[in-house]
Amino acid sequence: SVMEAHSRFGDDATQMVFDAIQQVKHKGYSQFTIERDDVCLDVQLNVIKYRDNAFAGVLLMARDITEHKKNELRLLQSFLSRMRLPY
Repeated sequence: SVMEAHSRFGDDATQMVFDAIQQVKHKGYSQFTIERDDVCLDVQLNVIKYRDNAFAGVLLMARDITEHKKNELRLLQSFLSRMRLPY
């Protein structure tokens, strides 16, 4: 829920969502990533419009991409260690 997300990610994430809503009203969409306490969320917002194209609301979707990010980091570390570059 939104309240759970706020309690976990705090005011910074809440402000990011409100800023994204303003962007959605003008662009039609917004996407950003929130990272905190070893959790990573991919957040997307899309505009919802009435048939007459009037603004009706915003659809917010969040996907937990924590494992994906951890796997990316492991692959990068493996690649850099093979190239003998510091990470």
